[in-house]
Amino acid sequence: MTPGSEPRPSAPDDLARRYLGLLSVLQEGVLIQDADGNVVEANAIAEFLFASSAGALVGRPDPTRGAVDEDHQPIADDQTPVALALASGKQVSGRTIGIHTAGSTSVRWYSVNAQPLAPDEPSTPTVVVSSFTDITERKALEVELTHLALHDGLTGLANRTLLLDRMGHAIARATRRQPDPTVGVSVLFIDIDAFKSVNDELGSRAGDEILRILAQRLRSAVREEDTVARVGGDEFVVLCDEMNRTDLARFCVRVTQVFSQPVICRVGQDWRPVAIGCTAGVAMVRSGEDADHFLQRIDRMRKEQSAASAAERSAGFTARPTSIPPAGPAAPGGGTAGGSRPQPGSPHHRHRR
Repeated sequence: MTPGSEPRPSAPDDLARRYLGLLSVLQEGVLIQDADGNVVEANAIAEFLFASSAGALVGRPDPTRGAVDEDHQPIADDQTPVALALASGKQVSGRTIGIHTAGSTSVRWYSVNAQPLAPDEPSTPTVVVSSFTDITERKALEVELTHLALHDGLTGLANRTLLLDRMGHAIARATRRQPDPTVGVSVLFIDIDAFKSVNDELGSRAGDEILRILAQRLRSAVREEDTVARVGGDEFVVLCDEMNRTDLARFCVRVTQVFSQPVICRVGQDWRPVAIGCTAGVAMVRSGEDADHFLQRIDRMRKEQSAASAAERSAGFTARPTSIPPAGPAAPGGGTAGGSRPQPGSPHHRHRR
């Protein structure tokens, strides 16, 4: 070294400087953790992601302890990405975890890669390098897209896809339960009478508002575990699980009473009460019937019932509001007694104002 010149950094010091510089410019959070999971190095992005001040992460235990999985279930300490990498000696890639934000109930989501390092392969890893990518916005978008795919855009009710899925789960649960012919999976299906005329007279905006109000009323009339779905323009379905016939009869009366009160909606600059009628029917799943066949049978029953209702209106028939009678005998095969047309003593009925 010549007099007055700066000492040249040693090779290890130069390597360390480059390494730290690399960590500082990465757009992902990076942690280096020892064999016990304690943080020995963290870049600025990691400190930001974990809401820590500069250097505060170093020396701390694995900050992913207490994280949750994609179902919001707690992840055991020995199942975190770092713990799995240390235990297996293999890379853990693309693991999604959620970490509760300090002082808040909200969760931020990260995609984590954990790479174990050992000084002399294949010895036990002594260091794990982990990278964290914040995917919270992407997860929120996924949740929103999933909701849109499974719910009706106008009313927010379940759509046919979600109804079919929940129907399948309900039938599977009923199959596992001790068979009881008086308890089962039931569906109440409801068509709004002459809704096209309402749209033509009041306009589609008022018609949409009526549907939204009726959807809210239906949701408030059912149990929390029931599913209310919109399966057509003016067609609703309520899926009920574990309900006996007597309770089902009372339930159907309560739900169809949603239509007994006029809907107050805005038409132009005025608010108007609009009387809404409905045609309703009920069916129970048959032994051995799967969700697809059950829903197809309900579709046929709805169409037959709607056609009968339209024919009666064309003939000038006016039905008084009626209620579902007390539970009667089951039809062969587990269906509900009664034809597609409203008959005395049948669960298919008209409810009009």
